[in-house]
Order: sequence, then structure tokens, then C-alpha cells
Amino acid sequence: MALINGAVIKFTDGKSGIIGKKIGEGGQGEVYYIKYEGKPMALKWYNKCRPSAEFVDNLKKNVSRATPDITFLWPIAVVDNEMGVGYVMDLAKPDSKSFTKFIINKYHFKDEFTLIDAAINLCVSFQKLHLRGLAYFDLNDGNFFFDPNTGELQIGDNDNVSSANNNVSNIGGKRGYIAPEVVLGSSPNRYTDFYSLAIILFRLIFIDHPLQGKVMEKFPCLTPKAIEYIFGTNPIFIFDPINKENRATREYSPNALLRWGEAPGFIRTAFVRAFSYECQINPQSRIIESEWIKLLSRWRAYLNICPDCKEETYIEPKDYGKCKVCGQKRPILWMQIDKKEYIPLVAGQTIYESQLGKEGFFTLVAKIVPAKDSSKVLGIRNLSEMDWCVTHGTQKVTVPPGKAFKLCENMSIKFSNIKEVKIRLVSPK
Repeated sequence: MALINGAVIKFTDGKSGIIGKKIGEGGQGEVYYIKYEGKPMALKWYNKCRPSAEFVDNLKKNVSRATPDITFLWPIAVVDNEMGVGYVMDLAKPDSKSFTKFIINKYHFKDEFTLIDAAINLCVSFQKLHLRGLAYFDLNDGNFFFDPNTGELQIGDNDNVSSANNNVSNIGGKRGYIAPEVVLGSSPNRYTDFYSLAIILFRLIFIDHPLQGKVMEKFPCLTPKAIEYIFGTNPIFIFDPINKENRATREYSPNALLRWGEAPGFIRTAFVRAFSYECQINPQSRIIESEWIKLLSRWRAYLNICPDCKEETYIEPKDYGKCKVCGQKRPILWMQIDKKEYIPLVAGQTIYESQLGKEGFFTLVAKIVPAKDSSKVLGIRNLSEMDWCVTHGTQKVTVPPGKAFKLCENMSIKFSNIKEVKIRLVSPK
């Protein structure tokens, strides 16, 4: 039954709430404003049909579980009585916009830095969920809210979350976001979550769908048979380097065509692999969150504002400081973290804890700053809470929090007891 504005509803924890106006509707039910414990929140109400006892028991279990991460709009209290079933969750923040609005280009991220932060947020959140032995089962464009100015994420519809080995809601997922084996009748699990995550990440970065290209011309209507062919029996990546059957087209993939070449090669390679035949047929070969996080963190590290053309660009070690936009080359100081990890040190560059072996993907440790008397002279400011030890030749200097010092070639920096890094100069060839 539908709920009436002003009605009082009781929860299994003995608390009560006052129903407000309806704010949304979906396949399972409706969402209302509710005042719960004097706080404005949201109530999801299953008015289409009463969920199974197993589903309700799992929903109550989720309430007792701690939320995997603050990004999840996690169930807080459950209604289960003769009126029906529902649960309370926090409201999405006012500045957060539905991911569906980004896909139709109504909203855009402030800049590429913010876009990458949004993608890292997404991967970190689902990594935490999966490490708890849980699965989401239904990742799609309607589940996520992003702040276009910060990349902050909120995740809704967590009522379907349950043990990765037990999909209590029996939900299959949304067309276009589910793995091929689910399209063909298998049950979703954490491996199908990995596939769905790759689709969400692709759409976050390139807007268009990774499997909807030239092949769409064969199917004027997306009948069940067409859906099975495109997403189940014959899913082909629109940028597959070998199979040309489903190439990106201006009609179906205009955004992806514009953006694909602008992404770093290692990001493009990852998506080619994520939607390869091997990952389609072998779920255990799919890219998991930790690998996506490393790739996205690497992209964020290479992303900079060109000192010459002032445009966003990314600088890779193999390019010796060449801007991808204007082509200008310049000597670049690099922070060498290990044999494979390099960070270009240009004005404005930030260093995060996660790049030094800790878990703080958004916790700043350092920032590259220009000298007061010359923008060509760069320094690094200690934004951590610990002293650093800097070695240059025979000199050793302690750098306390808040202080900056001049960057030089063949310098090393020890960030407390976390990691010691080397500074090297690479000149254009």
C-alpha cells in the first residue's frame, strides 16, 4: 500500500517516524521523505509486492552490520509489519547529482582531476564492500550520486547487498550493466560486480556504453533477442583492437570517440582487457578494484596543468615532459617511488598517502609549490603531520609539517617511516 503524508510509521527497533512527501519511484517501490528521530531521512517502501522473508531477514542483518564505507547510504532501521516492508537511510547530499544526469551530459565534473577522484572513490567503496564478503549484484547508472565539484560519491539501493554467495533478492540487474553470464541466465556474484564496475567506470570517463557501437545498426529495436546478442552471446568492445564488428560510431559513441584518444595508453589498455573475450568468458580473470585503483592513481599522478598552455594534460615518463596538448617539452623533476612508479613534479602536483604505501587515497602528504621569487624554481611542502628527512649529497635536513624546501636533482626524501623516495631530473630528447 502507498503511504500517506503525515502518517506515523513504527520500526522494528521500537522507534517511529513521520512520513513526508514521495520523492521517487522505482521497480520495487517508492521513496518518501521521513522524519526519523527528528532527522530528515529517506524511506524506501516496497509497495509493488512484499519482499520474501529471506530478503527482509537480510535487510535486518544489514542494519546490524556496520556500513562498509561512509559512501553507502546504508539501511539504518527496518519496517516489517501488517502495513508492509521498508527501510530508512540517509538522504543523498544536496550537491550530489544522479549518475544518470552525467550520462546525458546534464552535469559535468569540474575538471579531469575531479573525474579521476570520483572513479577512485567508486573503486575504493566497492573494494571495501567486497572485502567484507558482500556483493552488490546490481551496479547500474541509477545507484550512484556524485558531487560534480569534488568527486564525492554516495551509493544508494543497498537493500540488495548480501553475502557474495547468496543473492537473497534474486535480482538480475539492469540491462546493459550486467555480465554476459547473467544475461544468459546465471546468478550474479562478486565477479559479475567486477564486470559491472568496468562498465560504470567506462561510462564515468567516456560517457557512452562500451558495448553499443556499430552492431546497434542491426537492431532498430532492442528486443530480448537483440539484448541477448549484444550483451550476452556476442559482447564486443567498441574499441576492440581486433574485432571490428562493433566499432564506435558517431551515432552511438560520439563522446567515446572524442575522449578515447585523450586518455593515457595504460587506461585504454585496461579497458580493452576488461571487455576482452577472455574476461567475458572467464569471470575470474576480470579486473578487480585494487588494480583499477592503481591505474587511476597513476593517471591522477601524471595529470597536470601545462606551465606553457595552461591546459590539463598528463605527462608520462616516456614522453620526457612533453605536453599532450601544445607539444611543448621541458625538463621535469620526477619523484621515483620504486622502479615502476614515477610522479612528475610540476607546480600544483599533489602527493597522497596511498602513493607512499598507506591507505589514504585522498589524504595529502605533500604539494609542489613555486618559489616566491621565481615560478621556475619549485619546492615541495610538507602537508603531513610528521617530520621528513631530506638528504642531498652529504647534507641532511629535517623538514617539519607546513614547511617547504627547494627541489633538487639527486635528492632523497624520507616521509617519516613510510617510504624513502628519490628525485631525478629528466630532460627532453
